[in-house]
Amino acid sequence: MQDYKQLDEIGKKLNDTNFCGVIALATVLDISFKRAKRKLEKLGRKHRKGTYDSVLHKAIKNHGYSLKSVMSPMDWRLTANQAQKKFSNGTYIVTFAGSIYHVATLKDGRYNDWIDKEFRGKAPKYQVFQIYQVTKKEK
Repeated sequence: MQDYKQLDEIGKKLNDTNFCGVIALATVLDISFKRAKRKLEKLGRKHRKGTYDSVLHKAIKNHGYSLKSVMSPMDWRLTANQAQKKFSNGTYIVTFAGSIYHVATLKDGRYNDWIDKEFRGKAPKYQVFQIYQVTKKEK
């Protein structure tokens, strides 16, 4: 898995913006930024524009993975930091809404994203909108 900082640098070198969905896909599939970007663009993402959830989900499913919502009614007030502790094993796509609209991959208790406290220097307080567990489909 490429580190968030490496993926972020590549996105900036490509003069792209709003590429959190690209980083999320690259992290889930363990592929390069450029390859993830191409896959999302084939499904409708535009350069320098965000990725719709439906496009990201389709790209993940096209590669033999399933997505399952794991939010319970009790989770509707989770912050990014609380979700990180609660979902510490496995791979998850986490979306945030409110003051920001953002998507990140939470993999084994670590966000591969700027939202992770390693990159921010403090625990993120953004409110979680949805969490999907990502698992490889059995053949």
